[in-house]
Amino acid sequence: MEALLETSGLSVGYGKHVLFKDLDLKVNSGELICFMGPNGSGKSSLLRTLAGIQKAISGEVSYNQSHERSKFLSVVLTDRIGNPGLTAEEVVAAGRIPFQDWTRKLSAEDISIVNDCMKLTGCSGLASTKMEWLSDGQRQLVMLARALAQSPKVLLLDEPTAHLDLNNRVEVMNLLRSLCRSKGLSVMVCTHELDLALQTADCIWLSGEDDQLITGVPEDLVLNGAVDRIFKLKGFTLKTGKLEHQISELQSVSVEGSGFGLLWTKNALERKGYRIAETSNNHIAVVTDGENISWSIHHQTCHSIRELLAILQE
Repeated sequence: MEALLETSGLSVGYGKHVLFKDLDLKVNSGELICFMGPNGSGKSSLLRTLAGIQKAISGEVSYNQSHERSKFLSVVLTDRIGNPGLTAEEVVAAGRIPFQDWTRKLSAEDISIVNDCMKLTGCSGLASTKMEWLSDGQRQLVMLARALAQSPKVLLLDEPTAHLDLNNRVEVMNLLRSLCRSKGLSVMVCTHELDLALQTADCIWLSGEDDQLITGVPEDLVLNGAVDRIFKLKGFTLKTGKLEHQISELQSVSVEGSGFGLLWTKNALERKGYRIAETSNNHIAVVTDGENISWSIHHQTCHSIRELLAILQE
């Protein structure tokens, strides 16, 4: 696997305040990295240093590149950039500046790339809208489109899913993963989206322990307890991906069935405090017939989990 960005003995911080010390890191081709940690642990500072925006205290950041940085690396920060009077399409088109001559005229290829990037990020419908009229979430998608229009090999993103709804958060992370796979793009994302990071990232960087990073594939970091240790999760069992519920020892239920119906039935029962047992006087059968799900209990048939819970509580 080709390393597109590497650090050697890199120390990051401000003045004498060291956030990270002696980091030897690699960002590989085709790899999606999620960089996570508590607020104030230095994630944005490291990203800025990798991008060449902030000067390192010591050490080096090197790029495997055959051309200038502006054609190799693209970065999107959380800073609100003022673009008064510019349309979303004009802002995305600015990503093509490194490839233009002094006339700043868009070629047919530039226009095609701009249109493709806006379509990829779902902001084509905003093309003629002024940036000051966009919501924070819409601006986020436009800035991501601009970064992609730069045709980078390495993409550094600070909180790209902030201000987005759940559907768009999932879509953006899936898009980034797809670009890594299909185009060999290297993407590093600073994020607080732990659930999405665990499901999409090839590698996770965790900050929060002294001046070092913990790195590894998501599953290893869950199993060895590193994620729990850094985030100090309360009321949530990461190894099962579920909230911890107070289970009543007085009332148990047994459940049979399969598929998503069984999964969400157990989720509802545990949330209500029922203990799932192998055998119980309260036996529930989850019956799946194509798209239809029903529940059988005490010789009664329910057509929703709400009905099922009501019978249990009688």
